[in-house]
Amino acid sequence: MTCEVIDNFFPEEVFETYKILASSNVPLFFSDSVADPSDKDGYYFTHMFYQHYKITSDLFEPLILPILDRINVKALIRAKANFFPRTDTIREHKPHIDYDTEHKVFLLYLNTCDGFTRLAEETVVESVANRAIIFDGGIVHNSTTCTDQKMRRSLNINFL
Repeated sequence: MTCEVIDNFFPEEVFETYKILASSNVPLFFSDSVADPSDKDGYYFTHMFYQHYKITSDLFEPLILPILDRINVKALIRAKANFFPRTDTIREHKPHIDYDTEHKVFLLYLNTCDGFTRLAEETVVESVANRAIIFDGGIVHNSTTCTDQKMRRSLNINFL
């Protein structure tokens, strides 16, 4: 399995601009399931930047374009921010793939916490602020909650 981990993805002064996503000025939308609609306790919040072939947020240009310039995107499928609320114990969400078609996944962790991303049951990538991972979208993966911050925050980009 191939997973590229890039610590300090952005210079610190550039990464500072992503802190806007922790402010109360950014609209978040409730999703009643993470990867399994039957999981009654699994929920999270999102801010969608791009989906269904259109830009859906005024924050697309300042936050998503700098990433696209760095990761060699041929076609953008989706770009969103994920916000997983704190839980008393870490909850692993159901393993899944984002899309059935061939694609890549880019994750940028926006805060450091005790949550993580699990890839194919064999690789665990810890959530460290300004750490990015890129992997084949056909790899089964899952997210988690965290216990040591109010929310686990990340950017998720699916692309070709």
